[in-house]
Amino acid sequence: MQIGSVLMRFGLDRWLRAVAGGSGVILGLHRLRPPAVDRWSYLDGLTITPSALSATLAVLRAEGYHPCRLRDSMNWSRRQGRFFCLTFDDGYRDNLTHLVPVLEQWQVPATVFIATGFIDRTARLWWDDIETILSAETCLILTTPMGEEQLDIATPAAKTAVAWQLVRRLLAAPAEAATALLEGLEARYRIDPVATVDSAMLTATELAELARHPLIEIGAHTVDHHPLTALNEADAMAAITHGRARLETLVDQPVSSFAYPFGSAVTFSDRDVRLVEAAGFERAVTSLPGPVRHPIASHRLRLPRIPVSGHNAGARVRLALTGVRRPGR
Repeated sequence: MQIGSVLMRFGLDRWLRAVAGGSGVILGLHRLRPPAVDRWSYLDGLTITPSALSATLAVLRAEGYHPCRLRDSMNWSRRQGRFFCLTFDDGYRDNLTHLVPVLEQWQVPATVFIATGFIDRTARLWWDDIETILSAETCLILTTPMGEEQLDIATPAAKTAVAWQLVRRLLAAPAEAATALLEGLEARYRIDPVATVDSAMLTATELAELARHPLIEIGAHTVDHHPLTALNEADAMAAITHGRARLETLVDQPVSSFAYPFGSAVTFSDRDVRLVEAAGFERAVTSLPGPVRHPIASHRLRLPRIPVSGHNAGARVRLALTGVRRPGR
């Protein structure tokens, strides 16, 4: 029996939560859609089904967590119990078609962070393009400054390893180098990046409809979803401020919340926190895992989030609520 199962069986996860569970949790999600057909994918961590989300909300309620708007969490009092906030990144169309009905059923609010380049069809949804390419090939050829590089992807395990190798390379590269690598892949494997975005992301009209819903808050997520550490200071500030300005035009309302693209320790820095503050955002979320601690205002621009997908939905979310990271994570 796994350690997590033992903890939940004997209620030890609740004891850990009492010690390390903080004041509440911000849950980080991306896509919400029905179960996929049996196929290779390395992006399952970005997806949850509507039924799994409903099961997760049921567990949160049963564990005594109260739904809260992200903007209201700054003023949350411990006397009110623990809170939870739902957040969804990027701007997927299923946030309108599949998420809204679940929110209405449970009367739970959510914040959706939008990278405006996806709405305007100028940004690349490159992690989906990688999946499309690797799904169809048994050998991947990369064009690099050092020449061509061939990678074996004949098995699902090899595809997954290469996919994450590419992700790490793209996240670590300066924006121009990452773009050049992606353009080479698109040309070689005949990928239309605009078609990829069209198939998955909200249009401007759909975004405006989503923003009008009383349970939805819209937050900013830059323009092109580049890691801010891949940009010089001027370009990073432009990505932050231009994304917000364009978003406020699209939704015709002020935007006060921000999510760092990718949000890991290597994709944003102290410099970027200062830029977000200088841009006037009132709060910002990361992808650094853990519960929210009091006083919340002291780290309002570095708020942690607990990632939720099909891997830890439903009853399994209880382990994530403890605030204790698994060894090696």
